Amino acid sequence: MSVHRSVYRILVIGWLAAAALSAETTIKETYQIPMRDGTLLATDVYRPAVNKAYPVLLHRTPYGKGDQIIPEALVSVLITIKGYALVFQDTRGRYASQGVDSVFFTDGWGALQDGYDTVDWLAKQPWCNGRVAVFGASASGITTYRAVGSLHPAIKCAVAIVAPTDLYRQAIYPGGEFAKALVEGWVAGQGSLYMIDYMHQFPYYGPLWDEMNLHTRTDSIHVPILHIGGWYDCFSAGPVAAFNDLIPFAPQKLIMGPWIHHTVGSNSQVGQITYPSADFNVIGEAFSWFDKWMTDGTAPAAKPEVHYYLMGDPAKPRDGGCRWLQAEAWPPANAQRMTWYLNESGALTTQPGQTENQLNYTYDPAHPVMTLGGNNLNLQAGPMDQRPVDARPDVLGFVSAPLSEPLRMEGYGRGLFYVSSDQPDTDFTLKLIDVYPDGREMLVVDGIQRARFRFGCLPAQVSWLQPGLVDSLSITLPPTALVFSAGHRIKIALSSSNYPRFELNPNNDLDPNDRSQSRIAVNAIHFGGTWRSRIELPVLQSTSGITQTKALPQAFTLSPAFPNPFNSSVRLDYQLAHSARVHAAVYTVTGERVCTLLHGRQNGGEHRLGWSGDNERGVSMPSGVYMIRLQVDDQVRTQKVTLVR
Repeated sequence: MSVHRSVYRILVIGWLAAAALSAETTIKETYQIPMRDGTLLATDVYRPAVNKAYPVLLHRTPYGKGDQIIPEALVSVLITIKGYALVFQDTRGRYASQGVDSVFFTDGWGALQDGYDTVDWLAKQPWCNGRVAVFGASASGITTYRAVGSLHPAIKCAVAIVAPTDLYRQAIYPGGEFAKALVEGWVAGQGSLYMIDYMHQFPYYGPLWDEMNLHTRTDSIHVPILHIGGWYDCFSAGPVAAFNDLIPFAPQKLIMGPWIHHTVGSNSQVGQITYPSADFNVIGEAFSWFDKWMTDGTAPAAKPEVHYYLMGDPAKPRDGGCRWLQAEAWPPANAQRMTWYLNESGALTTQPGQTENQLNYTYDPAHPVMTLGGNNLNLQAGPMDQRPVDARPDVLGFVSAPLSEPLRMEGYGRGLFYVSSDQPDTDFTLKLIDVYPDGREMLVVDGIQRARFRFGCLPAQVSWLQPGLVDSLSITLPPTALVFSAGHRIKIALSSSNYPRFELNPNNDLDPNDRSQSRIAVNAIHFGGTWRSRIELPVLQSTSGITQTKALPQAFTLSPAFPNPFNSSVRLDYQLAHSARVHAAVYTVTGERVCTLLHGRQNGGEHRLGWSGDNERGVSMPSGVYMIRLQVDDQVRTQKVTLVR
């Protein structure tokens, strides 16, 4: 997950001019800092030679503390001119540190808390003034968020670059499916393949993943954080989610550029597109952030700040894309949902068809659709022309007519589809594509949803597909900001594999990671009539003659449970006006809790959860009446459902 150091060096040329300083003005010391279990972590400290207390900048890395993302000359600038002490530490089990690498499991707020213990030790040193900032990119961005979540009072600010905040949903099991290339590729590169087996033991969301989810603790975090990410980065959802979740509790700043993981801050080509003027002084922003919050006094109150790049066709900048914008919020509060319906002959239209249709395709795990671009780490990343894979018979494409005016999309797109399969479980994949007038089909974002987890990833929420029955399923896409230019067309592509970005679903009803009995599935997408399969795009303006169908929800609303009574599963659809803490649980009529369905913060918009009739241990409950209680912040609503076995 390392970001190229060359990117940072390009960004700091201006700083290096001031680096004609003597090495005698700085001191380097190496310590073995003890953790709460006695494990010693190797730590290098660079500080001014003058004997006084300084604010500390802490960088914890699995890549070797000598492989600094800040050039050595710039270290001197930070120490001698700006008056910081810089600390670089090898994480547990890496390089000179003791212990066994756990791939971030010991860096947060679990039984072992290496980030907290390191900050605690630093804050007590005579050369530290009690103020510590944590910073890092990629893997070190993860350790940064993990340290912030440990809630040590000495942490006064942070800078986190291209990092996830919820490792289960954003990195390891997005949509309930294992992120094969990302996880296996990176863990193998660290020599820690034993952790793959460990992750495979926990395919369901539970307490372990709560400890890897910053959003379970955001109510208690009061740290100003600068979040930096890329629209085509493998962790694009992390910075946006953290920024929005933490706004109520501390000043936050968000920078999102048209970058992949290894081009952050640069003007480099991403995928098959070079966006003009895409460079951004990331290092300069980080230092300004430190200077603002690491002073001895109290920094002034600050409004949320967002700097983001609105992508588009580089040949058509007059359509509004390919420029940097500033705002106080993202996604924009005035975004409207525009609905595009799947229709006959592969059309994507703003009006639903009247006739029920279905398209079948065969998904064979032995012959998957191969990954071609997208939000990847160690595969080709960025916008790539999808025509080489879209021509397959197991890929269903739906495309709009050419747009008469530009359409500006900002936010999270979501597909809602009516599906069926002759197997109990399968995957459904979704790609959002910008079709250029010359025929290129450039990928914007993609997503996946494992069918068994369509109501949630808890054991009690598993729901199998029933052969011959049509069911609904939603796929939420990563955040993006892009203008579809006039003359371009909007396309979606549906299938059941995107390999090796995501692991192959064997289409069975065994344990989620038991892929020993692979089957071929005949899957179907249903549309038209009562099957209003569609994709909803958050837009700031509409194409000529097209009406935006819905505003974002203005209140907490809960739709009736469906179906009710139910046999295999029941679902609840609800809308949030804004980011809120949500708790959902099932109870018997006598008040005994059966299972917890959800506990955490969610962004504003439409959401869905479901219950398959099992308790938290996966044991089927008997027929009867149950209560599903949904609490959003301080508001509580309850629905009665009837389970019929």
